[in-house]
Amino acid sequence: DGALVGALARLAPHGNGNPAPLLGAGDLEVVGRPRAMGKSGDHLSFHVRGRSGAARRAVWFGGADLLAPILEEGGGRFCLAYRPAVNRFRGSEEIEMMVEDAKPGSAAIE
Repeated sequence: DGALVGALARLAPHGNGNPAPLLGAGDLEVVGRPRAMGKSGDHLSFHVRGRSGAARRAVWFGGADLLAPILEEGGGRFCLAYRPAVNRFRGSEEIEMMVEDAKPGSAAIE
């Protein structure tokens, strides 16, 4: 994962005319309890796990009210469109998924 994020970073700078790469991950489940973030609580932080078993933190700005209905419709499984980001905090680095969209079930986002 770190190598992929590094390779994608070499495509920068991103902006108008060169958007950051958008990736997809399917057949995911939430691990633990999602947590609302932000002053108004409209953002969401949660961990997801795919078939590989590795859990990864996901952040969805504006997604606090969107995830629960998606999980309900998909029977607990869902897919995400996201942009990978590196979170550097107190000397450690963690790759996170910055969520752009989600769909119920395990089908890919089109």
